Amino acid sequence: MELEKSCRDYEDLDFKLELDFKTSKAGRKQADRSGMNEFFCYDRGLLVGYLGVCSFDSAVWEVNGMVRPGYRNQGIFTELFRRMQGEFNARSPQELLLLLLSDRKSSSGLRFVESLHANYHHAEYDMVLNAADFKQREGYAKHRGDSLSPLRPPNALGIQETDAQQHTFAGTIDGEIIGSVRLELLPDKGGVYALEVLPGYRGRGYGRELLNWSIATLISMGAKTVILQVDTDNDRALNLYTSCGFKEESAMLYYVLAKDH
Repeated sequence: MELEKSCRDYEDLDFKLELDFKTSKAGRKQADRSGMNEFFCYDRGLLVGYLGVCSFDSAVWEVNGMVRPGYRNQGIFTELFRRMQGEFNARSPQELLLLLLSDRKSSSGLRFVESLHANYHHAEYDMVLNAADFKQREGYAKHRGDSLSPLRPPNALGIQETDAQQHTFAGTIDGEIIGSVRLELLPDKGGVYALEVLPGYRGRGYGRELLNWSIATLISMGAKTVILQVDTDNDRALNLYTSCGFKEESAMLYYVLAKDH
């Protein structure tokens, strides 16, 4: 999106728009466009304001957007937000959460959130790994292409696909599911999401095995970078990801706003 590039160049901010995810999701369900919640403002054909809603979970709306430099402080984003909130109140059940996202470096974004009296919810780091760096590590040589081999030693982590449409995989030990992960492949970029190991199996290296397999799989499918998000308070996961070569790229702050606020 040209507007996003213009805003990035102006103030070096990150935006969690998830346009690729929303487009691919809509493509899988051509008859249902209800998940595409986009609000635009144009000035004589030029896109000057955008607000988008992304819903990974049916109970949560995540809201992010931007206004072109030179068009700010004119109430454009406030109007886009007002229209989005009308849709939110009309369509959503009472328990649904409206999460507002802002790069922690965005003073204007944080001021807008403050004006709504929204409550802080949590923060996430966006982390990135270059494929070229990972290929030099032990994990790549170990995991490329042999994770599904029937010659695995006893108690080795097996991988099985559980949802082909959502690209979800389960980690197994002797046939028992002990963890899971969802993979997303976009042009030149792969994403690792919802990586989890059951409590009774943590601390044994299975999370690292599942992560290394996920990275190697995405690289083998053409990813040049791999991204993931992690809660800033999750020290265990942060230590794992940084030890595998991921680096913090940005931090997003999440705020929650009640319905009919």
